[in-house]
Amino acid sequence: MKKIVTVPDPVLRKEAMVVERIGKSTRELVDELWHALTHSQIEGVGIAAPQIGELQRVFILRDGKDKFQEFINPEIVWYSSNLTAGKTRKGDVFLEGCLSIPNIYGPVVRPDEIEIEYYDLKGKKHKKRFKEPFSRYSQHEYDHLNGVLFTDHILRQKGKLYEVDDKDELIEISLEMFG
Repeated sequence: MKKIVTVPDPVLRKEAMVVERIGKSTRELVDELWHALTHSQIEGVGIAAPQIGELQRVFILRDGKDKFQEFINPEIVWYSSNLTAGKTRKGDVFLEGCLSIPNIYGPVVRPDEIEIEYYDLKGKKHKKRFKEPFSRYSQHEYDHLNGVLFTDHILRQKGKLYEVDDKDELIEISLEMFG
């Protein structure tokens, strides 16, 4: 089984290629993604193929504890003009994290709603609209297909980054290490 690739691996900065044919290799890739996501030491909501070193336009999102939705050759075809950093259940600002950038978190302002077209493993085309928080998760994974990391957005937005210390507390860190 493949391991999750972490920064500064250059594969995370490359644009993924379109899946030309959905077949056995695509199903195997989706299985690898699910295995990597469910066996990670960090709990994640989704994972994209470049995060396991595969430059294919595929990502998955959890759709329940033991279920997921695959997105093959996704294209975001509409973005809401309403921007948000998101909120946690407690009402705090949502801090994005990434399996490929362990223990680093930060707020990212993104459109709160998107519409995405994609294919499933049967080759059927879908078009879905997602609201927060799934719009955020989809955008985060979609960015991976284009070599973009959540820290890029934080740098551009002049936001803050935090690292989790030994006591599970958030400590603000310098953006320079990601710039």
